[in-house]
This record gives sequence, C-alpha cells and structure tokens, in this order.
Amino acid sequence: MLVIVILWALTAVIFLTGTLAAANRIESRVGQINASLTPINSNLNTLPVLNQVSGTANQIRDAAANLSPTIGRIADSASTIDSSLKQVNDAVGPINKSAKQINASVSNINNSVRTINSGLANVVGQTRTINGSVHSINDELTGTLNQALLARSQAELINDNVTDVIRSAQAIKGDTGSISAVLGTAGIPRTINGNAFGIETSPLLLRSANSGVLREMAAASARQDPTSAQAVLPTLDLLPQISALGLPELPALPTGPMSSMLTSLLQQLPVLGDTGDLLSGVVAPK
Repeated sequence: MLVIVILWALTAVIFLTGTLAAANRIESRVGQINASLTPINSNLNTLPVLNQVSGTANQIRDAAANLSPTIGRIADSASTIDSSLKQVNDAVGPINKSAKQINASVSNINNSVRTINSGLANVVGQTRTINGSVHSINDELTGTLNQALLARSQAELINDNVTDVIRSAQAIKGDTGSISAVLGTAGIPRTINGNAFGIETSPLLLRSANSGVLREMAAASARQDPTSAQAVLPTLDLLPQISALGLPELPALPTGPMSSMLTSLLQQLPVLGDTGDLLSGVVAPK
C-alpha cells in the first residue's frame, strides 16, 4: 500500500512540475502578447478606413449577387464552347496530320526551290552578260543609225542631183530630137543628110564615080553606043587648075561615099542646102 502511495505522490509531483513549467512558459508569452497589443492600441485610428473597406466589400458582394445569373449563363456558354472545342479538337487531329504531310511536301518543295535558285543564279549571270552585249549592240546600232541617216541625207542629195540630171537629159533629148530632125536621112529633102545624098548622087557632080553617067549622057547626045563613045570622051577633069591660080590645093575627092565630109561642109556652109536640092532633082537621061 505504501508503494502505491509513493507512486501516486511521485506522479503528482511530476504533474505539478509540468504544470509549473507550462505556467512559466505562459508567463513569458504573456509578456510578448502585451508588447504586441501596445501597437494595436495606438493604431485604433484606422478603424474608419476599415469600416469604409467593409462597406465597399458589401457593395462588391451585392454586385456579385446581381452578376450571379450572368455568371451562370457564362458558365453555360463556357460548357457549350468546351463541347465545341472538343469537336474542333477531334477535327484538328486529321488537320494536324494533313499539316504534317503538307510540311513534308513543303520541305521537298523548298529543296527543289533551292536547286532552282542556284540555276536562277546562273541564269541571272548569263542575263547580265547578255544585257552587256545588248548595250554594246545598242551602241553599235546607234552608230549604224547615224551612218544610215547620213547615207539617207546623201541619198536625198544624190536623188536631187539625179533629178537635175534627168531634167537636163530630157532637155538634151528634146534638143537631140530637133537635131535629128534637121539631120534627117538620105532621100528626105531639106535635111542635111538628104541634101548630102542628093549632091553625092547628082549626075552633075564631077568625080570619077559619075564617069559612067557622063558617058551615057554624052553617048545619048551623040546617038552613039556608050562603049564606042568611051574612046572619044576626054578625061573628066573639068575643074580649073588650082595650082595655076596660086591657091592651096583642095583635098582629093574620095572614091567612096562622101556623106560625112559633105555633111561637115554643109554644116559650115548652110547656103549649099538649096544647091543640094537642085542637084538632087537632076536625073541622068535614059
């Protein structure tokens, strides 16, 4: 029994010791609490501000109460949007797959474009070379054009000169026609060649070519045969002796046609045209 009392006493001492320790701790904390309550007493002047904040909070609460139906509708719309987004998400899957395929195709196209770009770089270089050649050709064409314009102006000048030459040639042609009409041809009277032909063929012209005509005329007048009368005919030199007169000798008459010489003489002595007309009218007797 004594043991039990001793144990109970020890237990009571232990509990009292714990209580005393707890009381000491509470006392130390009460001092700290008192130190903290002193600033609260000094800051009680902030209560009006707190009251105003409380009023503002009440107003916010009332406004939030009015917004509750709208928020409900927003929640419903959000639910609808969520279901739509789920459907869109289901459709986005194939689209994403197609986009990946398109991305692969775009990558291949990009590689091809890079290859084409290198080829285009060569083409650009060749184009610049061609452009330089074109500029060079353009400069040469400019010089050629200037030469062509100069040649054109010279051609126009030559054309004007040719026009003047043609005009002069036409005038000369008209004069030539007049000269040709004056010259005429053999057998046409009152022309140079006609008069020359009449003089040349006249039986009265004293030259050896007409000796046969003169013999025929002499034989006809003597009623003799021309062959028998040839012996009695004198030499047909009826011209006076020019040398005896002290004059310069005349040129010997040619035996062939004298149209050119007679034409020259008749041009210098136009009065002999009438003589030619008269001599051309004389005909040997038959």
